[in-house]
Amino acid sequence: DPTELVKPDARRRTALPPYPFERVSCGLRAATRKRLQQGLHPLLDRYLADGSLATSIAASESFLADHLVRGSAILPGACIAALALAAGKLASTSIHGISELHFLSPVGAAEAADLRLELKTTGFTLGTSARPDRLLARGKFHTEPPKSPLQVDLPALRASLPREVDGDALVERFAEVGVALGPLFRGVRKLWLSADGEGREALSELGLPGEEL
Repeated sequence: DPTELVKPDARRRTALPPYPFERVSCGLRAATRKRLQQGLHPLLDRYLADGSLATSIAASESFLADHLVRGSAILPGACIAALALAAGKLASTSIHGISELHFLSPVGAAEAADLRLELKTTGFTLGTSARPDRLLARGKFHTEPPKSPLQVDLPALRASLPREVDGDALVERFAEVGVALGPLFRGVRKLWLSADGEGREALSELGLPGEEL
């Protein structure tokens, strides 16, 4: 009985907007990665028999296809750090971060399709199943709990950084040195730097790449 779901005395009249509704698709993109084993991080596919983790990242994935270095798709270091940290946290709740992260060889589309991450006592190594003797990256885990975030006076920091760089200009500068950034990596809207560009502080205004939400 529908009246049992919404009691007559609980109903109220609601005014609808006079303009057409904006139709926005909120479904998952077709390129969303399918997990082979439930309970793992989105970048991790499955456990292997020896306890290491395997993952296969397709060349069509935006975070690979939108990051070109001298014309070749290269997996960003942030992705490597994310999957390594996720694997560490799956193994131990005492792991809070990564230190001494070394990138030993570029992870191109061929390597990304065949990644194998091996957990060590205090860290990890990243390679491929086809070439287990060739390391792509390695790092150590640290178990110190994260410190409380520093309180930053943003207006004062902004005033101390007079040099402003537009997001599009930043993308062009990356292109000049051979790094082509697709839509997924164009989240920096503005960047503020010290006058000489050599300071240790920077401030940026970020925006979400709408097509990749």
